[in-house]
Amino acid sequence: MFALMTYQLSSLAGGRILAVLEGGYNLTSISNSALAVCEVLQNRAMLRRIYEEKEHFATEKKKISSWSIKAIRDVCAAQQKHWSILRGFQVTPSNFGIEDLETLEDSSSSSSDSDTEMADNQPTSSAANPGHTNILELINSGAAHAVVPLDTCPHLEQVQALPAHGINASSLCQQCEIGAEVWACLTCYQYNCGRFVHKHALHHHLSSSHPMALSMADLSVWCYPCESYVHNAVLIDAKSAAHESKFGERLPN
Repeated sequence: MFALMTYQLSSLAGGRILAVLEGGYNLTSISNSALAVCEVLQNRAMLRRIYEEKEHFATEKKKISSWSIKAIRDVCAAQQKHWSILRGFQVTPSNFGIEDLETLEDSSSSSSDSDTEMADNQPTSSAANPGHTNILELINSGAAHAVVPLDTCPHLEQVQALPAHGINASSLCQQCEIGAEVWACLTCYQYNCGRFVHKHALHHHLSSSHPMALSMADLSVWCYPCESYVHNAVLIDAKSAAHESKFGERLPN
């Protein structure tokens, strides 16, 4: 995906592209991705990819389902209040270089009988339809890398109640006063920068044994002892307070 985006950007930037590796949560995936991007910058991988896609689409007509169009429209409608570029954006098959639209029956208007019939006709695995791989099968096989948070962990009991002043998502690191990738400790609510800045959040954990921190960037919660993201009802108050500080509204249910 990053290689494809790099290739598409190259036509706009006239080759003047700066690639910055932010980091990743799966070392195998991020290293393969970084290599693919470097190959694109050297004009090697995309030549092979273009040839393979040309061979593929020469025999298979490109289509997009009406469900996919609806899903993209729903995402644009939800995000346009945060991203002005999406306001008025028209989602049509031609936006994706596709002329054909697979018309699927709208589930809201179909009867229960037709819903059952449609469900019966859906392949339940990649064996039923070799051309399409079930996403859960793909993840379980290790071919795809998904970051799935834990739904519980033994360190949730150390999450403390919100301070009276709440959470300020614009806070700077209290050690280096840098505002990039700031995390709030969920025990003492001290703000520190992440491991890709000066690692002050990590140092705070090591010195205090406070286990969990909330990202001011994407509102995810990281548990240092478990070495995993966590999402649990105990964390909702902190996440909602950070969301309100960041976007001006409470976290949607």
